[in-house]
Amino acid sequence: MKSKHISVNVIPGDAPHNLEVLRGCNYPGRGLVVGLNEGGTGIRFLYFITGRSTRSRNRKLVQTVNHMNIKTAFAEETKDDPSLVIYNAWSQNVFCGNNAYVASNGDHTDLAVGLVENGATKTLANVLGTCLPEPDLNQTPRIVASLVHRSGGKHTVEMGIIRRTKPGVDSPVERAFWSYPAEGLIKGVGLCLTTYEADSPDPSDEKSLIPSFRGGPFEIPFGGDLDSSVESLWEVLPKAHKVCLFGTEVCLKDGAVKTVIKNRYPETTSA
Repeated sequence: MKSKHISVNVIPGDAPHNLEVLRGCNYPGRGLVVGLNEGGTGIRFLYFITGRSTRSRNRKLVQTVNHMNIKTAFAEETKDDPSLVIYNAWSQNVFCGNNAYVASNGDHTDLAVGLVENGATKTLANVLGTCLPEPDLNQTPRIVASLVHRSGGKHTVEMGIIRRTKPGVDSPVERAFWSYPAEGLIKGVGLCLTTYEADSPDPSDEKSLIPSFRGGPFEIPFGGDLDSSVESLWEVLPKAHKVCLFGTEVCLKDGAVKTVIKNRYPETTSA
């Protein structure tokens, strides 16, 4: 590969190749994968965090007592600013028989679960249409994946990314969203979005900007059970930067959720 940039090297429809592209990326940032499991019985979500700074790496994923949310938390006590690094990475909302399940890399998770509020079924574009990239030096893109599970069937999966068209706070914002019928997704194949293409040109220079991911969802293998998917993706992530990862699987029949969480510190937990 001439460049380690993900979107330059992925090939539509070639999931094994694309997994190797992700493996070759020295810093993908945060990433989301969503798709239909091999049996066609559930929608699977994977979300990972990689970090370069001490503050970014000092994180773990924890599930709330009511199992409705998965949150980031500091792995060790610190006085660091929690903004942009502590948030609900997974949430679910039940309203009038319609359920919304959302994974994202920031506080826009809390907006996106409004997909089914007030008796209406909205789209990610509706609820995130005014969101901006994260207000950090890199203007980190916001990524999101959702499932609207309807009591009458016709479940819908959506993905989205909110990013600057060029590096810098003054460039225009692009909001791109993709929608899929849940049962129409390819069994055993996940659709992936990352926040970054690769590491910055000069990682030693704090002002060297990390390039935002420029493409759309790309396929990666999604085989085996949920535990296998979590372990397979964890193995692909850059060893020096991987921090934590969760997998959730929503049963299309009844909306039941299974969860697997893997943290660099401590070890894996399941629910």
